[in-house]
Amino acid sequence: LSWSPKNTGHVISGGEDAVILYWDIGSQVSSGSYGSSRDSTVPSIEPLYKFSAHKDVIEDVAFHNFDPNCFASVGDDRKLMIWDIRESNRSKPASQVIGHAKEINCVAFSPFSEHILA
Repeated sequence: LSWSPKNTGHVISGGEDAVILYWDIGSQVSSGSYGSSRDSTVPSIEPLYKFSAHKDVIEDVAFHNFDPNCFASVGDDRKLMIWDIRESNRSKPASQVIGHAKEINCVAFSPFSEHILA
């Protein structure tokens, strides 16, 4: 889970379903819920976007500290993916690399440089 440092109320989440969801918690609350809630009368917020390129569990997501349109994700598929929310194809990241021989557990952008992440 990562809160946007630039857009109030914007958050991204990733999970075991290998899908990244981009939320705006300040958006209109609707009836029903995302996922498998049994009570369709429970108020909820639908995600603004769904990103789906990982092939396994997503371990971590992180917003870029300087660019409000950019975030990174890593997962058990050994990939680091960089995403741009302005791109219309949400099943293809702007960039990706195989980062390790095993799963990748966390990612973070440098708070001091817009060009460094770990």
